[in-house]
Amino acid sequence: MATYKGIKGVKVVTKTADPTASEATGTVWYNSTGDALKYSIEGAGAWASGGALQPVSVPGVNRNAAAGTLAAGLTWGGYGQPPSSALTQTQEYASSAWTTVNSLNTGRQGSMGFGTQTAAVCCGGGAGDPIPSANNTETYNGTSWSEAGDAPTAKHSGGAGGISTSGFMAGGNLTPSGASQSTDKWDGTSWASSNNLNSYHLYTTGTGSASTAGLIASGEGSPGAEIALTEKFDGTSWAEVADVNTGRASASASGNSNTAALMFGGTEPTPIAVTGIKTEEWNNTSWSNVGDLSTGRGSGGGHGTTTAAFFCGGNGLPWPTWLLITEEFESPTYVIKTVTTS
Repeated sequence: MATYKGIKGVKVVTKTADPTASEATGTVWYNSTGDALKYSIEGAGAWASGGALQPVSVPGVNRNAAAGTLAAGLTWGGYGQPPSSALTQTQEYASSAWTTVNSLNTGRQGSMGFGTQTAAVCCGGGAGDPIPSANNTETYNGTSWSEAGDAPTAKHSGGAGGISTSGFMAGGNLTPSGASQSTDKWDGTSWASSNNLNSYHLYTTGTGSASTAGLIASGEGSPGAEIALTEKFDGTSWAEVADVNTGRASASASGNSNTAALMFGGTEPTPIAVTGIKTEEWNNTSWSNVGDLSTGRGSGGGHGTTTAAFFCGGNGLPWPTWLLITEEFESPTYVIKTVTTS
């Protein structure tokens, strides 16, 4: 039987002030103060300014690595604005502010990393420029870094993901130069070689939940040639899946699985002065464009989840401009709109 509500609908509530956008999502109301009919919708996510990195002894940093979450982030290493060298600095992020903590034992740029603010792994990277790859590993316990087992392959600028007791790194650059397809898996104490990627991925990015669930996206297939390829890891082998929309090198990624991820920033196809602002989201089937960065840049440190991520440092325009800025991504975002007629 039809009801009065079903036939007549419901009354639009009158309010003197707008409610918060998140509370009002999916509702309509009349704002009597502004004489406007309004409604709230859920958006796709957006980047906003966060706290700047501590400058330490340099005015900017790039090729830094990162781990953790938006609420509890971690970044380390990198290369300081010239004249400089590979950095040992480590900083923790909380409440939109960075705090300098105990340094790495070995300065490095282009290292790969994963984990949390209190349990992170740093692997590979190098101390010079061009980067001479290393295979040494350090682990962070929330207070200090300690040397750990070396990786089978010395390389830099690959993709990595996982937790402090189960992770992986794949692709990257070998010493002194050259593309890598190798995959190494971490068990919390030592590394072991695994099956190669299907394609070369230099200056790539990755994410994942463990050594059995990884994702590598984009990068360079050969020096200077950006690719859009994505590969997914099941702990044994890699399988090619849907391409990203914009192939790029030196991007960053966030996510805690190989079924859901964000990729952001990077350097798009030549000329190298074109820096990426795009963010793409992976839903285990395809990539879609979501909110753009405010400042396009590559080679920064990024981590977090698909709904809450951070991106710090990096190389922007005019090239090279090494940065201390941080941007924070949150999704969903909620927006109040006014009903208009024409």
